Amino acid sequence: MNPGAEDVVQVIGPDGKPLFIPRGETWEEFQKFLKSRRANNGPMAPPFSVSGVSFEGSAEANEDTVTLDATLSISVNRDGEDVLVPLRLNEATLLKKPEHLGPNEAEFDVFDREEGYRCWLRGKGQHELKMSLAVPVRRQVAARRLMLRLPETPKSAIKLNVPLPKVSAKGSERGFVRMKSLDNGRTEIQAFGPPSSLLDLSWQSMTDLSEAKPELQALTLIVADLRAESLVLEATQQVRSIQGTFDKLTVRLPPEFELLEVSGREVKESSKVSDSPARVLVTLAAPTSGPVELKWILSAKIAANAARLPTLEGFEVDDARQQKGHVVLVAWEGVNLRKRDGEDRFVDRDTLAALRDVPGFHAAANGGGSNTVYRFLKQPFRLVLDVQKIEPYFTAETLHLVRLSPERAELDTTLTVRVFRGSLADLVLPWPTYKSEGWEAISNDSPKLVEQILVEETLNGPQLRVKFLQPKSATSTAASGDVKSLIEKATAAFQQGQTEPALQILTDAIKRTDNEFEIRLTTRRPTSADSSAFDLSLPFVEASGQPASRVIVAPRSNLEVEWTPKNEALARPTTPDKKVLDQLESTRNVAAWRWESGSPAFTAKAKVQQQSITTDTLSELAFDTRSVTVTQRIAYDVAFEPLSQVRLMVPRAIADRVRFRLRDSTGQTKPLPPPVFTGLEIDQARQIRLSLDPPQVGKFEVLADFDVESTSGITSDEPSPVIIPVLQSSDAEFDATRVKWNTGEMLVASLADPITWSPELGADKTSSWKANGAKTAIVLKIAAADDSSLQDFTVHRALIRTVVSEGRRHSQALFELDPDVREITLTLPAEISSQHFGAWWNRAAVSVEPITRNQTAGAVEVRLRLPWSSEKTTSPSETVGGSDKLKGMLWLDYYSEEPTHFGWSNQLQLVTPQFASTVWVAQTIWQVVLPADQHLLTTPRDYAIQFHWQRSLLLWSRQPNFGYDRIDRVLNDAAPNKNDSGFWESSLTGGPADHNVYPVSCFGPPQPLVFWSMSRSAVVGGGAGLALLLGFVLIRIPATRHVLTFLVVGFVMSLMALWFAEPVKVLLQPAILGAAMAVIAALIDRVGRRQPQAPMVTLSSPSDFFAAPGSGVRIANVQAIADTLTAPPQVVVQSEPISASGSRGRS
Repeated sequence: MNPGAEDVVQVIGPDGKPLFIPRGETWEEFQKFLKSRRANNGPMAPPFSVSGVSFEGSAEANEDTVTLDATLSISVNRDGEDVLVPLRLNEATLLKKPEHLGPNEAEFDVFDREEGYRCWLRGKGQHELKMSLAVPVRRQVAARRLMLRLPETPKSAIKLNVPLPKVSAKGSERGFVRMKSLDNGRTEIQAFGPPSSLLDLSWQSMTDLSEAKPELQALTLIVADLRAESLVLEATQQVRSIQGTFDKLTVRLPPEFELLEVSGREVKESSKVSDSPARVLVTLAAPTSGPVELKWILSAKIAANAARLPTLEGFEVDDARQQKGHVVLVAWEGVNLRKRDGEDRFVDRDTLAALRDVPGFHAAANGGGSNTVYRFLKQPFRLVLDVQKIEPYFTAETLHLVRLSPERAELDTTLTVRVFRGSLADLVLPWPTYKSEGWEAISNDSPKLVEQILVEETLNGPQLRVKFLQPKSATSTAASGDVKSLIEKATAAFQQGQTEPALQILTDAIKRTDNEFEIRLTTRRPTSADSSAFDLSLPFVEASGQPASRVIVAPRSNLEVEWTPKNEALARPTTPDKKVLDQLESTRNVAAWRWESGSPAFTAKAKVQQQSITTDTLSELAFDTRSVTVTQRIAYDVAFEPLSQVRLMVPRAIADRVRFRLRDSTGQTKPLPPPVFTGLEIDQARQIRLSLDPPQVGKFEVLADFDVESTSGITSDEPSPVIIPVLQSSDAEFDATRVKWNTGEMLVASLADPITWSPELGADKTSSWKANGAKTAIVLKIAAADDSSLQDFTVHRALIRTVVSEGRRHSQALFELDPDVREITLTLPAEISSQHFGAWWNRAAVSVEPITRNQTAGAVEVRLRLPWSSEKTTSPSETVGGSDKLKGMLWLDYYSEEPTHFGWSNQLQLVTPQFASTVWVAQTIWQVVLPADQHLLTTPRDYAIQFHWQRSLLLWSRQPNFGYDRIDRVLNDAAPNKNDSGFWESSLTGGPADHNVYPVSCFGPPQPLVFWSMSRSAVVGGGAGLALLLGFVLIRIPATRHVLTFLVVGFVMSLMALWFAEPVKVLLQPAILGAAMAVIAALIDRVGRRQPQAPMVTLSSPSDFFAAPGSGVRIANVQAIADTLTAPPQVVVQSEPISASGSRGRS
């Protein structure tokens, strides 16, 4: 355990003995710290401090002032700077220039009304000021009083010579006064004050005191605290004498109250007056003029149903000339106190602000609930109060946890109560079926809050009444012991590193200090588990605001329970609280409901289930040249009844060296006790028994660790058979047998009978196999691994750039590897030219050594022996989705043997060198560069495109995504020195406008990149031609010019885009051009097919040639002509002009 910053540790001191000092400090530094604290000049010391103030002077009989010689001792803690010291002494008048003793000089500043006299001091050390002052003396009847404000100082003293032979003097509170009679009829008064900022000294002639009749003043503060069953009065009285002295006081107390205690610093004794029990005689220790403070505590019993309180009166001091005071009523929120009009005397309402300067005001502030203030200006006062109870308003959230076993049901009820108004003395929980269902006595689990729980009989059946120890209101809090214990638990949890539980405990503590509290009730009842139905009803709280009740039912693991709510409308299934689930032994078949109102009621059927066990096994293998280390994991899934022991069949050959462990459902592993041999042996296997403590239910594992030695060492390439025994379960046969081992090690394993085994998906660099049922043994063939199998490192990222041009393909690859790799084996596909293959490691050339074995399908294996370098190379600063950690940089440069010839459409396949199968490649980014007149038509399979379409003016083109547009820069920055003779210049010459760049990526090793490309002329001709052809169809076939045609075309294009998104996007842009051409062609065709039309001229009708009636002209056959003409004749006007002769002929 490491000590904290504030802990105390033990160190060895100069004399060799152990010393305790704060952690992180030396003994010398700690000594310096103590010296600085004693000298008051440490780093935390103030600029100055007034260490003491003393006065000396004399007073004359008829003078109103006193001349005092003051001496002030000041310690300055700053060196080389001026310090302003406020001296106060506001009431005094400076008679002459002060004297200064100490380093440097002293200079007085301007008088300030708040800080009084102020003085500038310079120089570290002790300074002393001597001042001559005139201080006014206040006259108070026969007494004299001297008051003077002082600077903050730990001690003050005054020596005053007064012209009186006998004097009674009084100094500041908690101060000390002594008097000395002088020979000349005078008295010397010495007063020593406590740490304070006020000098207060009063004196009076003893002759005047003895002759004058005392006249008293009384100031009383009465705090009436109304509790559940009593009314307690706490009164503070200050009595002083206006004239004369007194040594006895007679006080009349309220007759309805019992005196519990009277106390005071000057009180000697107290007794009741015999003829008047309500009067108390208080005897003082010595005659005094006051003020004398008396504290009274009285009490009176209050009935539960009382309508009024005992009358508040009394505290009347005999022979007191002036008596006044205040009454503060403190009542809990369950009641409202009202003054009864007409029966009070000398009392009126006041506010809490009026008590600010009243002694004992803190007592009123300590009260809870509501405060009401009254004042009385004279005695005898009288205050009569009526009690009016307030109906409480509260809410109660109910959580029922029912634990069900075959024999009984246990109910744990948690009530979270919150009071908003009034006071709550008890809770009522109706439970009509309490006795009929056989519930036992209620147990109280909240003894600090609940006094008792009663079962009451009512007309509606039994009910529970929970009585609190104290009434709960909106301002009441839980027991302080509960809160303190919760805080202690939270502190312990924080120290153990359990942050979340500690925060939850603190949250509960905060709730308990609020108006929210919790109570717990527990009970039980018998049940049956024979599948017969039984009723289960639970209590509810009669609250002002009734939240829904929560019911959680937790059957034991071997119980199958069928629950049916009696009122489906009120019950809603919900999720059980995690906090409750953590308390349960088994969470199987746990059900939860939210019951909206009333008593939750269910009908249940319970049935005991027999224990169910299922098992399977996994053998994890680790190989060595001499043995195989086996960890067999036997997985159990136990249902219903917990399992207290397991039985296993262990082969005799390994029975003495198997070690067993248990891994429970939480993942914690612990060793099991030694196994016990049961005496049963079957086929060279003996049965053992392992005890489980505690019994397990659910899923858990038994781990068996043992070694299997090989009969002959495994050092050659020839496989050696090894038999791995498998422990069997006698409790349940294995559903499946699994085996797993790591790959990429010095030894390679394979199954001797792979037909009965099926491979499983496993983690990286592992081989996993599964066989159905139980296997008594696993037969393996183990051989020494070849070079490629020993490759065990990670390629964090692969960056490949391939420039495809007419005739050849040039590729450059950058691989970010672990920096400690010393040897790499690569497989070059047949398409890659081994004659033009170069490799560099951290910009240093690496020799390429061909490996003649294992060459298949033209592939060539090469070995790269990497040079050792103490310098680590970081990945380039401008990364593409990578990190900047230290990595080794492998650079490859190679050409493809397969020539490239571009046509209208081309299928291309790009390959790259492959690492061994045991090498993990995290990410591959491949950049394909095509000539400017070639475009990517299809997306490569198993790769994700890393480019997007971007508009430039009217045309759209494909541009790399953000981050992937810097691949060229990353590769160029990591490229080896171009002056190296083994380096070939990249085929990418010219700017980006001369090429089309398409980046793609995938997770895992690089796979062959297969895609189709299309020339620019084919793209334009194909896309535009299809659109133009569609336009011609619309022009020539009128039936196709329908809205349905466009919908069908759009649907077909969208359907094709689901599978061929990239080709559709590529051809869509020229298709728009073809559609525009089709529209232009349609317009031209329409203009060309238009026929010329002759102009139509309307001629006059024949009636226009007849004379009007009455003109004297008579024309024959007019009627016949008129009948034959029904419309004005029309003639076609030719384009040539009409001759004059023709015109005359027609007329």
